[in-house]
Amino acid sequence: MYFPGSGLSHSQQYRWYQFIYSIGVLISRSSLHWIKISQIKILALFQLLNFILALFQSIFWSVPMIWLIFLLIFWEGLLGGAAYVNTFYRISLESSAREKEFSLGVSSLADSGFIGLAGFVSIYLHTWICALPV
Repeated sequence: MYFPGSGLSHSQQYRWYQFIYSIGVLISRSSLHWIKISQIKILALFQLLNFILALFQSIFWSVPMIWLIFLLIFWEGLLGGAAYVNTFYRISLESSAREKEFSLGVSSLADSGFIGLAGFVSIYLHTWICALPV
């Protein structure tokens, strides 16, 4: 998502997106002491909604200000970090001692595997979006 009139170059905007996302992840992964979320499915639904909003922005350029995208990216960081930390927290609480190590390992593998899959799919999605008429 590029905003030509924002005063930031394309690469600067990308770096800000990465920084803002990382701050959101840091905050939410550090918040387990104060906020525990048991309905992890809701976080996944919000992440799906964020994906749809970002996809529409990438195609239709409907959001007029980069600051709104900064907020969306920060929110995504909060959601991603909260889903991660609360998933592993619930596994540590709800799994028996016999199943805990296996559950944590499978969750870690699934997390990394689906991040890799998302990256792979994004290559094709990016190519498709860039080929659309402006």
